[in-house]
Amino acid sequence: MAEKMPSYTYLRCPQLLLFIAEAAGVSREKIESAYNELKQYEDKNHLHKTEKHGSYLWGNPVFQVFKSQLCIYDLVKITKNSGSWDEVKDKAKAL
Repeated sequence: MAEKMPSYTYLRCPQLLLFIAEAAGVSREKIESAYNELKQYEDKNHLHKTEKHGSYLWGNPVFQVFKSQLCIYDLVKITKNSGSWDEVKDKAKAL
């Protein structure tokens, strides 16, 4: 039986998305921009240094901005269509 490929569509944890983007080689500027967006949201809503569940931004417009700054949709396509992690990193650098 063929194994089903994992889906990255429903990843909601901002910290995990930052980790994935950094590991894949998304530019430092984009990662810092997304991080700053996240930090501003958490500071504004007094969430800094509080325990949060992984989907605390789900449905919030800030989350869409955050994901677009990390190029998550493109990164998901690259990850699905690449044959190796080196290929993912090479393509992610071009984002």
